[in-house]
Amino acid sequence: MKQEIQAVLQVARMTGVAGLVAIAVNLALVYIPPNTLGIICGIFATGFILKCWYDIALSDIRYREKLKEIAKK
Repeated sequence: MKQEIQAVLQVARMTGVAGLVAIAVNLALVYIPPNTLGIICGIFATGFILKCWYDIALSDIRYREKLKEIAKK
């Protein structure tokens, strides 16, 4: 498949996902109470922060292992 066509498909996919997210957020704001939305956002934010910390720790461990491997050579 040509790169131009791949780019068009990616843009179309991103536009579709953005549209679906906008519809979902709109529906959530209409049907879910604000207090509940705050709790849900807090849970997702906490999960995101924990994932970032995990990724940082994993990268650090891999980096140190790679340094040990290089030092042995």
